[in-house]
Amino acid sequence: MVNQLEILTRAADGLAEVLDDARLTVDDPDYWGSEWFEFWRGNPLLPTCVMVDFLGNVLHVRRDATTSADERLTITYLPSWFAAALDAVPARALARLRSGPGAETVVAQVSDRDLAVPLRIEARVEHATATRIELFPAGVAPPPGISVRRAVPPQISYDARPSQGALTMRDGADPQLLADGSPEGYAGIKRVHWIAPSLRISAAPGVRIVPAELFPAVDTQFDPLSLDLTSGGVAALASSPFWGWFVMDAARRQDDTTRARSPAVVTSQQALDLQIERFQNVEALPPPGAPRRRSGAPEAELSAGEWTAGPRIEEITRPDGVDLLFLTPEAALDLNRARGDPIAALAAEVAPYVAGVRGALPPNPAVPVHIRVDPQSPDDRFAYSVTYLDGGEPVDRPWLAGRTGRRFRLSVIRTPGVSVRAGLFFGSEGSAQIGEVVDFREQEVADLAAVPVAIVDHGATLRAGSLPPRAVTPTEIADLTVTAIGLLPWPPAQVVADLNDYATILRYLYDGKDLLGRDMTRLDLALTCGGVLLPEVLEVVARKVAHLVTAGDSPARRLAAAFAAVEPAGLAAATEAVAREVAP
Repeated sequence: MVNQLEILTRAADGLAEVLDDARLTVDDPDYWGSEWFEFWRGNPLLPTCVMVDFLGNVLHVRRDATTSADERLTITYLPSWFAAALDAVPARALARLRSGPGAETVVAQVSDRDLAVPLRIEARVEHATATRIELFPAGVAPPPGISVRRAVPPQISYDARPSQGALTMRDGADPQLLADGSPEGYAGIKRVHWIAPSLRISAAPGVRIVPAELFPAVDTQFDPLSLDLTSGGVAALASSPFWGWFVMDAARRQDDTTRARSPAVVTSQQALDLQIERFQNVEALPPPGAPRRRSGAPEAELSAGEWTAGPRIEEITRPDGVDLLFLTPEAALDLNRARGDPIAALAAEVAPYVAGVRGALPPNPAVPVHIRVDPQSPDDRFAYSVTYLDGGEPVDRPWLAGRTGRRFRLSVIRTPGVSVRAGLFFGSEGSAQIGEVVDFREQEVADLAAVPVAIVDHGATLRAGSLPPRAVTPTEIADLTVTAIGLLPWPPAQVVADLNDYATILRYLYDGKDLLGRDMTRLDLALTCGGVLLPEVLEVVARKVAHLVTAGDSPARRLAAAFAAVEPAGLAAATEAVAREVAP
């Protein structure tokens, strides 16, 4: 049998370069962070750059490049608990003892150990950019020995941040004593918690990024011909597709032994926060080692601004593309009214469901558009322009737009892997509604080089098209599945739907979310409670509502008639009063 020590020793040998560089960085750093006390050795332009943070998380970057046109980064991340398990094998422990005492990082309980796995990220240039940077202005002679005046700009950049901590003090403890560094101040610390380190990789088009677990439980890329059963022992395990499982299991057992009796005064998260962002123009890429820029914003932020008169286009860049929002004056006014009027807010919640029955959108829709690339793909690139229109012609002042005809034009030139979708569900009628607001034009090209830096003619030569609706998400598929089960005329199926409603209500009472972790509105809660508490009422209404789609008098009065068959009578009376108010 192969024991745990042999497995960890074999894994440590395979990562010897990373572990040795990490130890050298701690013992002899080039510099260290003044705020979070991380150790650094090298920099992003050297062949090796290593960061070891205060907790011992290791980020190791190996750069292979003759120029930026063939740059390749191999990034290895070892969470502190895993690196410590490998560094504790006898061979490495003895080597440290021989070299004398050195600096040590902080030991902490790991709150997300199952998620904090070692990673290997490959980032490489597959399609070199044709852009060149002028190193010296025209007419200026370069210094002696330098003859090149044009250089290839970097297509890959990255920014690493170490673990960052916060602490709480015991009741009655004086924070000033801690600031002064006195023993009484340290004794007043109740708990210290460190969040996980983060790595943001920024890339221009033409760069492939492949993140993967260093030791996956099952190696899906396993080559059967590499299996070695003749040598036996740890070598046979290392050649099998399950080697990663054995390594991670041994490391967790070692970590359990090391930290079993340590108090949870210091806790940490160690799952690397990996972010990948794409820039469509290489000139916009932040230089290697430059400060991180803000990127991305939720769609709610786009529509939450104060209303202003006239049509408006909002643009927010994201790491994987661009979010656009086209707002007519009527749509902006409706959004502003919904924020201040509870009745209008409830109507805005219900309107998509009512209009969606016929494949339409509510009146005066705000049109969100999402342009997306695959962050890992080297073959995705796009250019776009947004234009205000009046009578089908571009205008340079937003308040002149839409006096006649459509108000906006969106022009996109893209490679095949780029998707452009409206952030709404709709059918043919909804597509026509969007077409009355946004003139969408696009061109698909096969080559990265065929995508321009910018569209300067307002898309005049591009083919007119229609924006496709967004795709159904897995959570929405789950909702539809549960709903479909509840509609089956079979008691066990209806019991399953009721149990889902009960569980949803309990989860809402606990933290305001549904079973899938999404925030629930009051309308969501009302519908869920209705399904649980008033099944007989809803059953009668469902039968009566079938008549609403038939020709006849006002839909509001037919809806009142449907509710009139439901007890108590007060409900019917109230509904008739509402129907009189809204009847055309």
